[in-house]
Amino acid sequence: MNELRFVRERQNVILGRYNTHGKTYSWYLPYELQKVIHVGDIEIINSDGNKDKIIVVSFKYEKNAKLKYKNFPYRRGIASWQVQHICRYLKSLGYDYSRERHFKGLMNERGLHLGMDIVFCINKRMCVIEYNGVHHYNNQGPRYKNFKKNMDIKRNWCRQNDMPLLEIPFWWQNDLDSILNLFITSVLSDKG
Repeated sequence: MNELRFVRERQNVILGRYNTHGKTYSWYLPYELQKVIHVGDIEIINSDGNKDKIIVVSFKYEKNAKLKYKNFPYRRGIASWQVQHICRYLKSLGYDYSRERHFKGLMNERGLHLGMDIVFCINKRMCVIEYNGVHHYNNQGPRYKNFKKNMDIKRNWCRQNDMPLLEIPFWWQNDLDSILNLFITSVLSDKG
């Protein structure tokens, strides 16, 4: 008898290529991750206790995939749809990017490394995009003060290192493509 399956459930195997050695592996992809991972995304995974990056090559359906493959060793917290959209849009324009990029010396007041949301290059010039969700503007309590201090550190870091910084507040989330286009045009026209 024919079995009815939804399209999302057909993508239960993910194929990913390691950035370090170029080999491609397959894993079982749980349903809750199928909605947020796309072909071309760069994802951070746990690999033998280490952190590794893979590029998502493709998806496929296999009967009994959950029994046949190990679970996808997803490490990074799922990025917001806004950050995912920004990454896909940059990729569509031909830009490679890094997520949660750390730089030597970029640390918070407690000496912990701070990651930049998205880093990419325009004509060999590193650019930074920070998407600021609602939590960045909830001005109550120590958590808000921490976000504010960390953003101040990131702004100063970018200024000192001549890295254009685009901060996108959550209320601009419906205009991401046009904001990115303006930023890219601005950086291209800046002889900096």
